[in-house]
Amino acid sequence: MKKNNFILSVIIPCYNSEEFIAQCLLSITEQVPANKVQIIIINDGSSDQSDRAINDFLASYSNQNILYQYRNNAGVSAARNAGLDLAEGNYITFIDSDDLLRNNYWSVIEPLILSEQYDLIDFKYDRFYQNNNEIKILSHPNSYQSTSEYNLAQTFKTSAWHVWTRVIKRELATSEYFEVGKRYEDMLYTPYLYLKAKKILHLDHSLYLYRDNPNSITRNIRAGDIQDISLSVKKMIRYIKDNHQENDEQLKELTTYMIVNFVQEVRKMYKKIYGYYNYNDTTIEEIKEFLSYCDRRHISLRTYLRMRFLHVDKLLSRLRYKQYKSKK
Repeated sequence: MKKNNFILSVIIPCYNSEEFIAQCLLSITEQVPANKVQIIIINDGSSDQSDRAINDFLASYSNQNILYQYRNNAGVSAARNAGLDLAEGNYITFIDSDDLLRNNYWSVIEPLILSEQYDLIDFKYDRFYQNNNEIKILSHPNSYQSTSEYNLAQTFKTSAWHVWTRVIKRELATSEYFEVGKRYEDMLYTPYLYLKAKKILHLDHSLYLYRDNPNSITRNIRAGDIQDISLSVKKMIRYIKDNHQENDEQLKELTTYMIVNFVQEVRKMYKKIYGYYNYNDTTIEEIKEFLSYCDRRHISLRTYLRMRFLHVDKLLSRLRYKQYKSKK
């Protein structure tokens, strides 16, 4: 073990979270033992009073092993990477500075990481919003049920790559780093942990509370986000070429799920930005190329036709949009 005998490092990137950071930290410190857990806060150049809120918390909870670092703003990926470099625990997890751990998190996770059996442990989460001091939980449907043998395909089908619903062995977590400057950084990081992990445990427990935030990137789409997600597919294809035989059936299946989810996300993004599926020529050409890497057996006919004939999908969508606008 490391010299401080930490069994877990919790990495918290923080940017303009003065209102929530103390509550986030309390959800950790109220249940974890200071001698076993290292808490790493990376303040990514916050322009609000996050620095004061963090220092006030540190003054009140000096008995905790909390490492605080202030850096010039470089984005959440750079902040997480800084945390990875500082982590000393046998395992690593992440929490966003406006979110919370459920109060049974440690009682569930501690025995699992002490056993050191697993390279990666994942779990479910619930969304919540806060009205004054009252927390309202919003039900989050289970994406799938666990089986005795971990089903990697299910993870790629659901494409839920949130890094904060994972506890990862340190050697595995630091084998990849987050790509700086990308808004969908989890999609460029988490899948490769699953591909490298030898033993994975899925828990049918909700151990994390995700704050329902109207300012999250999933609600504030930019045109450049489409290229960020496209990059995740290109990285997957490159990974297969560099590390595996291209005729690897399982990897081709996983790549297919990743590409299908990419197309579904892109459609939603275009519709949110333009009101209809206004694919540009670059997106059309990329999807056409991606389709050649898909295993047709794992795509529904409707999805395949949509991907194969994007110009038609775009035209029909635009016609529906014009009809809708004319009725208003």
